[in-house]
Amino acid sequence: MSKIDVGYDAIPSSPRWFCAGAVSVHRGGKKIIAYAASNRVVLLTYAAPRPKLLGQFTDHRASDKVSSVSFLIAAVDLAVSGGNDGIVFLWDLTSKTSLKKHTAHAKKAITVISVTTAATVGTSEAPLDVQDSDLEQQHDNQSRRTHDVVYSADKSGVLCRWVPEFDFLERLSVASQEIISICVRRAEAPKSKEVVIIGHKGGLLSIASFPSEIKPGASTDSARSVPSVLHRLSGHAQDIQCVSWLPSQGVPIALDTMYTCNKDVCCSTSRDKSIILWNAATGLQIASACLPASKRTKTGGREKDKDGVWLAHTWITPMELLTTTLGGDILKWRVAGLSDQNSCGGVGGVSLQCVAAFPSAGRRHAVFGLLRAPQMHRSAVVAVSSDRQITLWDADGMAPISVLPTMGGHVYDIATSPLNPDLVAAACGDNLVRVWQTDHRRTYHVRTVWRGIQCRVLAVCWHPTAEDVLAYGLDDGTVGVHDVAKDRQHTASFRHARAVQCVRWVGAPATPPALLALSADGACVVHTDPRAAAAGTHTP
Repeated sequence: MSKIDVGYDAIPSSPRWFCAGAVSVHRGGKKIIAYAASNRVVLLTYAAPRPKLLGQFTDHRASDKVSSVSFLIAAVDLAVSGGNDGIVFLWDLTSKTSLKKHTAHAKKAITVISVTTAATVGTSEAPLDVQDSDLEQQHDNQSRRTHDVVYSADKSGVLCRWVPEFDFLERLSVASQEIISICVRRAEAPKSKEVVIIGHKGGLLSIASFPSEIKPGASTDSARSVPSVLHRLSGHAQDIQCVSWLPSQGVPIALDTMYTCNKDVCCSTSRDKSIILWNAATGLQIASACLPASKRTKTGGREKDKDGVWLAHTWITPMELLTTTLGGDILKWRVAGLSDQNSCGGVGGVSLQCVAAFPSAGRRHAVFGLLRAPQMHRSAVVAVSSDRQITLWDADGMAPISVLPTMGGHVYDIATSPLNPDLVAAACGDNLVRVWQTDHRRTYHVRTVWRGIQCRVLAVCWHPTAEDVLAYGLDDGTVGVHDVAKDRQHTASFRHARAVQCVRWVGAPATPPALLALSADGACVVHTDPRAAAAGTHTP
């Protein structure tokens, strides 16, 4: 087992929301996931019964958020990431250190990154004693040699193509609209072109092509066809949040669908709740559909919350895809009637049919990322949602395989229960207290305390004699006590003028303890146990 396959138990930082490339699955067979979390990239391994933290890449500026990450394909121990600093980093998975970077985006915030591979045009001469047949075989081997190609897009509508191995870089100004999502189709032959589908803010869909051949040592000024925009298509009314190529019919979906994608058919999903199949060669629509009406979205208020809408999708078979919904459910769609005759678009006979819906256990949490992960499980799909959980689903029945809770803010305080050392409480800046039962070996057993908490939690402390009773202090000066087992919350009647930075249970051994709280203004107050006050009794 390699060094990067060994992790440790942890509740990591929460993934970014509203980012098309925030999560990436390793494409070389390793059970590793990377995701953008605030100003860093987090690495997780799923080799153990439950996810474990491998480490973090932290070379991005602390003041700038990371928006996208992707593993390389040919160089299986490397990854790339980009963010608001406008820098694309190439870094090593083992050492978590930067190897190369480019700044071609001129400080414009990077929105999404996609990786493919291309063949190298060999230039080395054969030794004098090599026979003609050997020379031909050597040339074929050189032609089949692949290297990684990194595409990155920014808010100004610029798309960059970078080959780190040769420091080859070129730029294409696609449109003035911000680029939200991209997906690259790998070139079928060394001299063919890589085709990129590009989703923009506002609903524009662009299709661009880049020459795939690269001769080592050649510059962008050498005789070579230039990248170009093939189509600018209008079909969506709002931001295009996810794009993909349709997998080839009859070919199993590989770890990277760019190797087996359909030659011309692509898919886009938008904030306007529409799904469209396109022919990339003709620029015509093949089929379209809209999310069905849902009682959850009508009553849950998300229909009016435009900022909370995110429609992602992923292919699970060559003719089936999953999409997210406004209410947190996941829908399965089937492409019906698609053939070589009507795949050019404008003919009709092709439809997108919603064949199944998988409810999200009564929660109304938006799903911001949906990514197939076959190396984790035969039909595994990774989902990132606004409840700050990373869930590995079985796509066949949408049953959860594993659930990893994450932290949505800075951890200000932790406390271990004196009555149960396996019980750990964490005060977090996302207005939650997390209670982690660490002795569960196969799953992360984490409960959240949220009732009555409207701001950052800065301090926590377990009761010395009452099991599962936890005191906390808040940024707004509130002091509270929560019974974790009974899920009951009590708030002290006195509120501090400044943030409560420390809480402790104090008192003589023979008397019930009182609650001591220290605030940022220097005030130190002894509170009566709020539970006793609620019951009509008083602590001596």
